[in-house]
Amino acid sequence: MVAEAVERLGGLEILVNNAGGYTSPTYPENANWRASLELNLGAVMEATRQALPALAANGGCVVNVASSAGLGAVPYAGVEYAVAKAGVIRLSTALGRVDGVRVNCVCPHTVATEGVLRALEAAPIEDIAPPPPTVIGVDVVVDAVLRLIQDESLAGTVLVLVGGEEPRFLD
Repeated sequence: MVAEAVERLGGLEILVNNAGGYTSPTYPENANWRASLELNLGAVMEATRQALPALAANGGCVVNVASSAGLGAVPYAGVEYAVAKAGVIRLSTALGRVDGVRVNCVCPHTVATEGVLRALEAAPIEDIAPPPPTVIGVDVVVDAVLRLIQDESLAGTVLVLVGGEEPRFLD
C-alpha cells in the first residue's frame, strides 16, 4: 500500500489510519477476538511502521482515527473494539513525533456513517450510540483530521469529538 502510494504520488506526506469495527458476539464469547484487535490496532501500527520512512523524507504526519469507546471507564458492548481503540490513542501519544513525523489522533463519538444512519432507521439513538446518545457528522471528523494535519504544534495530541460539545484535547 505505502510503496504504491509513494510510486503513484511521488512521495508521501500524510497517512490517515481510519479503519474499524467489530462483530457480535464480543469478548469473551467471541473466540476470534484477535481479528478485531488486528483490524483496529494492528493495522494502524503496521501502516504507520511501513509509512514512516516515506513520511520522514517529507516531514509528514500521521492521523489515527480512534473512538470515544477507547476513553471510557464503563462497560462497552464491543470489548475488543474499545480495547484496540484505547491502544490507538496510546500509540499516538506514545509516539508523538518520531523521525520528524507528527503522530496525532482524532477520537470521535458515534459518527453518522451509512451504517449508523441505517441503524437509526430501525432503532432509537439510545440503542445505537453509547452515552451520551449523540451522533456527529462525517464533516466534523474530516475537519478535525485537517486541523491535526495542518497544525505543526499538535504532535502527540488527541482531539475528542462528541456531539453537542466543542472539540477538546485530551489531557
